[in-house]
Amino acid sequence: MLNGLSGILRPAMNFVAFFVVLIFSGAVFQQTYEHPKYNPDLISYLSVILDNELEDGDRLNLRVREEILQNTSEHIVQKLEADDFTGTLLTDEEALRQHMPFFESRYGYLAIIKAGNNITGSLVSSTILIGAVSAASITFLVGLYMLRFGFMCVLLTMLAIPYLGVIDVGREQSPDALAVLLLLAFIYSIGRHAFLTLLLAILIVSIRPDYIVFTSITVLVLFLYERVSLKVLISVLLVTLIPFIFTKFYFDGYSHQKLFHYTLISQNFYPQDMVISADLGDYLKAYFRGVYSIVFGKYVVIYLLVVGLLISYLEHDDRDLGFCLCLASISMIFVHFCLFPAAFDRFYIAPNIIIFISLLKGMIRHRSETSRVGSNPMFY
Repeated sequence: MLNGLSGILRPAMNFVAFFVVLIFSGAVFQQTYEHPKYNPDLISYLSVILDNELEDGDRLNLRVREEILQNTSEHIVQKLEADDFTGTLLTDEEALRQHMPFFESRYGYLAIIKAGNNITGSLVSSTILIGAVSAASITFLVGLYMLRFGFMCVLLTMLAIPYLGVIDVGREQSPDALAVLLLLAFIYSIGRHAFLTLLLAILIVSIRPDYIVFTSITVLVLFLYERVSLKVLISVLLVTLIPFIFTKFYFDGYSHQKLFHYTLISQNFYPQDMVISADLGDYLKAYFRGVYSIVFGKYVVIYLLVVGLLISYLEHDDRDLGFCLCLASISMIFVHFCLFPAAFDRFYIAPNIIIFISLLKGMIRHRSETSRVGSNPMFY
């Protein structure tokens, strides 16, 4: 009788869980679309696009200011101008132009902004729409995946969406939300859709070149534990190198060392002529600040828990897909941090989501094993 009742209730609960996913996805879209952050990077993305549309005598910084003013309000522009950094970019054309090389390499994102402009009629609105759609899609796809684990797992995951930074990254008007969405889709497609996997790998690196670290580590870990073939590993590594090499040779961007100095040591309004520090102490301080931010940050709990989960996998000599994805996620964070020790939450949203899902799956697995042991007469 209980089995029959369970069979009747399960479809109903799945429908309710799906409805919860839809509600949360809609709420995420509403929050991200109506409350953009107008982050400083927006100015530089707009300058790269608008630079090609300038007419003789136009000043780039004034054109960018006009674009923002036409699609926001005088209050937003005044707020940006009141800030020392963004105010300099909006009033000093030379400073603005010297920041453009940091952003030109994200040509995939710039192309999508232009495409969105055809829909919204505004570059600023396009960046808002991209972030909102990406954040809502992340929420929907993660919720859809969690449906297989039951209503409570869906509800817990949806409630964790703000904690995992999905709303914040959607409000940033940067390529991060879109890159997270594509990376999660890339990880899911591996071993299922070969062409889609390669296409997503190319798109990810054209949007965020540093995400080549994430795509490469994922397939490498899966290959080492015999989850994908050598053919898949080589294919992904090669196709991600194409947009990455194109970025390095086609765009006159700044070096990684300059980006490191600018972001983590000393910000300069005129980075083109910036003198890169040769003091080892400056670099050690940057790593110390990064480690401190992670250790005392809001994600340290799930990092400690996932390390415990990995140890549990090792103790049981279990190397299933869950173990591989946990190991890949921790490796993504570690390697990216070693290369660029900025503890910005937006850098690690994708691996954090995978870690959170893995922890929930680990709890389900533990509960299942406990139930099996408890039902064995030997333990009564």
